[in-house]
Amino acid sequence: MSRFVLALDQSTTSSRAIVFDRRGRAVATALGAAYLAGLAVGFWKDRAEIARLWSADRTFRARTPAATARRLLAEWHRAVARAKSTGSH
Repeated sequence: MSRFVLALDQSTTSSRAIVFDRRGRAVATALGAAYLAGLAVGFWKDRAEIARLWSADRTFRARTPAATARRLLAEWHRAVARAKSTGSH
């Protein structure tokens, strides 16, 4: 997960006191897909078995005040809406 995404997620979820653990590997998305595929075919018996294989290299805790997080989230939603309307022409 990029630092930008972590910063965005961290600021938009502060009011929920969410903690993010960043995986030590840059290929976490591919690894997640492999875990799901292995789970689907019975390679792993359950999600708990996969969870034991996982480790974080850094933990992020949201520190943005709730009012700021709500404002930033509203700005993000407006930006997404503008991007969607621009692409429809």
